[in-house]
Amino acid sequence: MRKLFFLCILTPTIAFANDPTIKQQFQVTDDEVFTLSKKPENAFQAASAIYVISQEDIRRAGITTVPEALRLAPGVEVAQIDSNKWAITSRGFNRQFVNKMLVLIDGRTVYTPLFAGVYWDMQDLMIEDIERIEVVRGPGATIWGTNAVNGVINIITYSSKGTQGNLASAVYGNEQRGNLAFRHGGRINDKLHYRVYGKYDHRDDSHFTDKTNGNDTWENGRTGYRMDWDASPNDLITFQGDISNGYEDYTLNPPSLPTAVTSDEEIIGANQMVKWQRNLTNHSITTNAYVDYTSRDSVFLEQKYLTFDLDFQDVWTVNPSHELSWGLGYHYFRDNLKSLPVSGVTFIDYTPDKTDNDLYSVFLQDQWSIIPDKLLLTLGSKFEHNYYTDWETQPTIRLSYLPDEKQTIWSSISRAIRIPSRAERTINLAVANTGFGLIRQVGQPGYDSEKLTAYELGYRNKIIPSLTFDVSAFYNVYQDLRSLEFSGLNMLVENQASGKSHGIEVAAQWTVLPGLWYLQGSYSYLHLDIDNKSGSTDILNEKDEGASPQNQYKIQSSINLSHNVEFDQTLYFVDNLRTLGINAYTRFDLHLAWKPVRGLELSVAGQNLLDNRHQEFSPDLYSKASEIGRSIYGKVVWEF
Repeated sequence: MRKLFFLCILTPTIAFANDPTIKQQFQVTDDEVFTLSKKPENAFQAASAIYVISQEDIRRAGITTVPEALRLAPGVEVAQIDSNKWAITSRGFNRQFVNKMLVLIDGRTVYTPLFAGVYWDMQDLMIEDIERIEVVRGPGATIWGTNAVNGVINIITYSSKGTQGNLASAVYGNEQRGNLAFRHGGRINDKLHYRVYGKYDHRDDSHFTDKTNGNDTWENGRTGYRMDWDASPNDLITFQGDISNGYEDYTLNPPSLPTAVTSDEEIIGANQMVKWQRNLTNHSITTNAYVDYTSRDSVFLEQKYLTFDLDFQDVWTVNPSHELSWGLGYHYFRDNLKSLPVSGVTFIDYTPDKTDNDLYSVFLQDQWSIIPDKLLLTLGSKFEHNYYTDWETQPTIRLSYLPDEKQTIWSSISRAIRIPSRAERTINLAVANTGFGLIRQVGQPGYDSEKLTAYELGYRNKIIPSLTFDVSAFYNVYQDLRSLEFSGLNMLVENQASGKSHGIEVAAQWTVLPGLWYLQGSYSYLHLDIDNKSGSTDILNEKDEGASPQNQYKIQSSINLSHNVEFDQTLYFVDNLRTLGINAYTRFDLHLAWKPVRGLELSVAGQNLLDNRHQEFSPDLYSKASEIGRSIYGKVVWEF
């Protein structure tokens, strides 16, 4: 029945394949990426598993949030937990508070040292401002440092030069109950361009697995700006900042309380970044500084964070075949965590309640074209001093071989570190009630870093100009993984586990009919084993083994019809999460867009069309499991 359904969807689109009025051209090109070395380089020749999600990919898939956009990348695990929470990683160890994936916005890290992860509900960008998302699967620690263990996600927004004029958009549907955004771009003179924007988003409640209301509605408002100033022929200075304020409802079931706790959480965020780029004859120098403030107030805990980051990099072209990069970094983080008792019980506590942490770093990377245009060797290492474990070293060696202009063979060996989070050192968390007392997870001051040694091998081929094929394989060895060791009614956070994983990721892009029909597909396989050290009493680590899908695939079809109509279909398969008891699911999305006049786009999209709702992940910290429902919405975008 499903095969017949997909055939019926595709049949009418092929009938318009030769319409001469279609103007848009699909092309397979060499993307220029920044995330691998903090400098532009060719993605096809890179010695890394990298994938670029373009603005066009996002728009054609009918996507309205950053987490949903990440589903388009091969090997990335995206699981929506409820209306406002996601679990996102690559190559295993997925959880709500995932801690091995570094996420950046325009080079600004957005992870939270409290749990070394990301609050995805705060990354609610204006989707039309995103130029591309660069996704690196595997370690990126030599360049980006701490926590870039299983991958790096870098969300890159347009320069203000590329967003001149006005744009307004509106979204409304059964799950997205209102999404309004406006952007204005202008210039003060020929050298100084700017944009300002504002957006509001309101999402409906999900449903618990027992079909009752999930009480997790999400509202968020955000405004910001960006200015790009060509201060001289060699200098570009960028200023950008954002302010956000949101509210989320939730229902929690903490141990020992007879009834659920229903409340809401207020979330406030603000950031400001300044970047200076200077391009000289043999040097490209970049200095980047930002400050970030976050406040989250819930019924159990009030959180306030202040982050300051300063980064300097110099790329020195020694000669046409030799390039040397080096840099310095300083990261400061302050937190203030106030525990709030509920019914006389303190469920979450941190001691001390305030901390100030510093991190210093230096990196050096040498890229040498051993055989010009054929063999490229990259050697480098990051050296960091952090508040918890003193000095850490994260080296890499990468090799790219180009037999001809249509092929790249690459390999790498890298070491990456995840330093302890605030929670692993200082948390006191009630996790269960035995009847004799609460079982508590207790952080340990001696908790050490987790270590990864990663071995990667990849191959890319432009089989024909319109078809690109990319495959990467990896073998990861983890040491000193987190474990929870029983001591009476306490579960002590220690490093009594290790692990190994291996897998393969395949991606292909094919322009079937130039300007008419474009296909993208990907497949990934993952196998993860975690072992406790001798004497360990941990009983939860096995949960991580099956908390990531073993098999995933995606097929995205983009077709241009006559009269400026676009028709897109995306099919996802996600394997079961065996240790979480979550079944495999197939997701099918449709997107139909029409541009009746220049600058105006009307579209309708459907997501999760194959079932009414399904569960994608299990939540942490007292929450009940929710199901993600079918979503249908309409959208209007007007550029003027």
